Amino acid sequence: MFRNLVLFQLGWWCAVLGAARHHLLLGPCVITLVLLLYVVPNPRRMQALALVLVALALGAAGEVGLRVLGMTAFPSGPWSIAGVPVWMVALWGLFATTLTTSLRWLQGRWLLGGLVGAAGGGLSYLAGARLGALELPASASLWAIALLWALALPLLSELARRWEVPA
Repeated sequence: MFRNLVLFQLGWWCAVLGAARHHLLLGPCVITLVLLLYVVPNPRRMQALALVLVALALGAAGEVGLRVLGMTAFPSGPWSIAGVPVWMVALWGLFATTLTTSLRWLQGRWLLGGLVGAAGGGLSYLAGARLGALELPASASLWAIALLWALALPLLSELARRWEVPA
């Protein structure tokens, strides 16, 4: 669990500070290495990979939705998906690695997962904005982000539980 926390923080900081300093590929490169360390040695690597891919797809859709609604804004760059930088989508894959390790205790606890997702998601985006990686232009930005994460965390946590993806 400690290893997962350290690797998650390493990936998050590389992505956010890399974006803030215009090193847009630093985060995705580090996160790719963390994902390989999560998937490759995993005895149920296909389920682990599926969880990461679902998180990436859900994250990409959620992030595009937030951007289209004007809840988030990113400096333009060549590495983006419908205006959302690759580093931001990569963070969703990184987050998936916590669902079977440091956040495993949330499995089966939908309400608590929703509360943790709302609070943690909002604080994470706020920190990213304060560090200069993104902007939260609308007064409702944090509410929209909290809603996205209140839904995403329990859903992804339940997938991890059902697929019995080990740490």
